[in-house]
Amino acid sequence: VRIINVIVGNASFSLEQMNLADINQDGNLNILDVVQLINMIMGYDDKLLSRSNSPNHLDISLSGNSIRIPSDGAFGGLQLITEGQYSITEIQLPEGLELYKGYQGIVIINLTGRTQKSDILISYNGEMKIINHMVSDLYGNIISSSIIGISMEYSFNNAYPNPFNPVTTI
Repeated sequence: VRIINVIVGNASFSLEQMNLADINQDGNLNILDVVQLINMIMGYDDKLLSRSNSPNHLDISLSGNSIRIPSDGAFGGLQLITEGQYSITEIQLPEGLELYKGYQGIVIINLTGRTQKSDILISYNGEMKIINHMVSDLYGNIISSSIIGISMEYSFNNAYPNPFNPVTTI
């Protein structure tokens, strides 16, 4: 849990602690390290993890004041690096997933090693800007991901004058 708190900005590590916590030795402390550590602690092996279907890509939908992550397969963890003044007002997480938050972002981890059964929904008040994001498969490898903005406002404008046929009337 301390590693996650360092990632979201609620705690800090010395350089030595950072190096020890960097499980995959890539020089960065992130969700990939957390997922690999969970697998070691929980004893999850390839046989168990291979039973769940990991997505090749995950679209994270951002709409108004909510974030939706679909249940398109099993992922090991999600890290959102955020900025802004916001407060989380509602969290809908499938069983076996945990959410941690701090001033530097949000981390969601899968403690089951299995596919979640429903979408994840996070509602918030205020202004949130997602600076960066990272998704891990169940093995601690990065999954391609995108932030998809979904408009909350739609408007219809007059269909005339038609620039191609200015004499059109409706």
